[in-house]
Amino acid sequence: MVMGHIFVSHSNLDKSRADKRLKLLVDFFVELRLPTWIDRPEELSIAPQTLKDGFIKYNREWTSDIRAALKVCSAGVGVWSSNTIRKLQEDPSGVLFQELNFLAVQDRLFLIIIDEVSLPLVSKLIGKLAEDQQCIDLSTKDESVFQLRIIELLEQLPFEMEISKAEIQTKVEELAKSFSASSDSQHLPVTPELHRALSRELNRCRDNDVPIRTYHFLNAMLRVPSKFVNRAIDMSSSGASRSIQKWVANQIQRQPMRDRSRQRPSDYFAHKISLDANDLAARENSVEIDERHYLLSILSQANSGSVKEIKNYLGDESFKRLIEVATLTKPDRKGKTGPSIVDPL
Repeated sequence: MVMGHIFVSHSNLDKSRADKRLKLLVDFFVELRLPTWIDRPEELSIAPQTLKDGFIKYNREWTSDIRAALKVCSAGVGVWSSNTIRKLQEDPSGVLFQELNFLAVQDRLFLIIIDEVSLPLVSKLIGKLAEDQQCIDLSTKDESVFQLRIIELLEQLPFEMEISKAEIQTKVEELAKSFSASSDSQHLPVTPELHRALSRELNRCRDNDVPIRTYHFLNAMLRVPSKFVNRAIDMSSSGASRSIQKWVANQIQRQPMRDRSRQRPSDYFAHKISLDANDLAARENSVEIDERHYLLSILSQANSGSVKEIKNYLGDESFKRLIEVATLTKPDRKGKTGPSIVDPL
């Protein structure tokens, strides 16, 4: 049996896909007991211990962990999507390109397509792909074709299966149904910074056995590096963001005493705040959902206790000003430090 692992190369934007296709794929490998490595499994709501040593260790230089994992992997799965293409076009020599290029040169790369992309563009963006590069297209809506392609992939991977053929077939059928069910999803990805912050809040809720609330979304947004929400609040009422941040922290601290033993959240995508943020981003033809979309979604939740508290604190005029600022401006991601709050839309 090969002693290495499957290295999963991907765009971070695919971690926040509402259709969860990246997570479905990693879960599938784990359920087949295939040794799997992915950088931050917790961002896919996968417990790191599930992958044993197959993830970036905390308090370590993450690029070193990636290089080490690449060197010893037996196969690399390049999860290919519209997000992958976008990332490679934005950063043609970045970490994602280096991963894919290394795996291709070492003849260890298996490309897995999870949504409709241009295959010629795939080869163009990875300059050293072999002409006979393994490429498994899982974007099909035909479940029988999907199953055949997954089985083809498993047969090509250099691992001996530890479970029976009947169990493998069952897992393949389950994965095919999950992919098929997600094929009509119109959800956009969340920006990586915001997704990480929201994932931390989600994990906190799971650890405390409490549901995710509006103030958890606010806490995540207030901690995103752009500081868009903080500054938008301060533009509506000088210095108010610090007071609201303290109020949010207090609500989170007190929550386990009020909400414990209620239903734990499975993810944050299904929450009304996320669904409304997605709808707003889609109407604006945005390619991703950012903290501005989430802020406007929250401010529109008229029946939310948290929103009522914020409105009472700010007052009607300042609350209207906050909506105006969030509507007419957007986060500035150009600056490395201390970015300006807005670029006019």
